[in-house]
Amino acid sequence: MFTAPAGYVFTTQDVGANGFDTTDSDANTGTGKTQIVTLSSGEYNPTLDAGVYQYAHLGDRLWVDTNANGLQDDGATGIVGATVTLIGGGADGLINGIGDTTATTTTGVDGFYDFSGLTPGVQYQVMFTRLPVTSSRRRMSEPMASIRRTPTPTPAPARPDRHALFGRVQPDAGCGCLSDRASGDRLWVDTNANGLQDDGATGIVGATVTLIGGGADGLINGVGDTTATTTTGVDGFYDFSA
Repeated sequence: MFTAPAGYVFTTQDVGANGFDTTDSDANTGTGKTQIVTLSSGEYNPTLDAGVYQYAHLGDRLWVDTNANGLQDDGATGIVGATVTLIGGGADGLINGIGDTTATTTTGVDGFYDFSGLTPGVQYQVMFTRLPVTSSRRRMSEPMASIRRTPTPTPAPARPDRHALFGRVQPDAGCGCLSDRASGDRLWVDTNANGLQDDGATGIVGATVTLIGGGADGLINGVGDTTATTTTGVDGFYDFSA
């Protein structure tokens, strides 16, 4: 069982082939535990890993373009209290009108707005409510701004950014083992939140990993189970040995 670092959530579990692919995340999104495995004498299981990510933010401002040139070069007074709608992709992560999600907010001080808690890898689009004044999206004259999924997104800072959508994935996994040998793998950052190590997979160092072992009957059932902890090392790797 892995403990997720502060500010991170577990990525999707078992998206690999048969749910046991060596490149997918094995941690339950709610508990951080992996599947139960039983080890034979001398066996080493190096496949129990987890991916995690941070939610993303999207935002900027609504402003008065007094010279109608599409640029904030004229004082750029912000408009307060205007409605901004966020359109998000459906189950497939794409904006296609089928199962799309929506959320609304209003612009605050100097016209700024922010949407938080967004999932990296999903398409989002912002729609502004038409006003009786000339207004524009920051550095844009179009009424809508779209942020789309990229195959290999670049990890971004964990702090909110008013000008871009960003996200980082954080891994967390746990496991219970019945064995006299060893078990391990790594904790890694899933930057595109797809549950697979296909995006560079930066490891997280210093995270806590807990090994849960069977009790007197050799089964993990909550009665007499044993526990041991370790921390992830270089590039997020960990190992429990006899």
